[in-house]
Amino acid sequence: MNTILLAAGFSTRMGQIKQIMALDGVPMARRVAEAFLLPGNTIYVVIGAHGEAVRAIFDDFPCQFVVNQTPESGMFSSAQAGCRAILDGEPALLCPCDCPGITLETVRSVKEKLDRSPDTIIIPSYQGRRGHPIGLPAWFIEHIQRLPPDTPGLRSLWPFFADRIVELDVLDAAILRDIDTPQDIRGIFTPSGGA
Repeated sequence: MNTILLAAGFSTRMGQIKQIMALDGVPMARRVAEAFLLPGNTIYVVIGAHGEAVRAIFDDFPCQFVVNQTPESGMFSSAQAGCRAILDGEPALLCPCDCPGITLETVRSVKEKLDRSPDTIIIPSYQGRRGHPIGLPAWFIEHIQRLPPDTPGLRSLWPFFADRIVELDVLDAAILRDIDTPQDIRGIFTPSGGA
């Protein structure tokens, strides 16, 4: 299995580099990545803006880095860069770095569902709302690789593949997190500045 962790953004709304911002003492991107430490799972961290700072928090972490050369193009450019690192015929889980708290159980459930249904896109759902990580089958990864770079985002593709999407109900509200501003952290984690 493979995991693509998207950590190439500019963190404009946070006012600091959110990828490295420590939450309860652990840098945010690393906290998310730790949920994907499953046997046989290769973690690809996509970096771009603030690349060296993000790379530093993974200094002793078992992962590989993929550089998004055009992070200003948006999150899809990072997803596409990550997909291009995946070997032909292999699936992957995809997750942004700003949804800390996703449990190992949730990650394992999405992985196992993708293993059992390798032709479908697996999207976890909590109380009827879709979140992350998304299970990408090999054929869809190859599709993403071929798309034009100005594609609006993965969500723009869902209507075209509605019959290939399986929603997986999970008991994990963290799949819905999208931490973009200091207000998004309140009541969840204690921020403690940079790593």
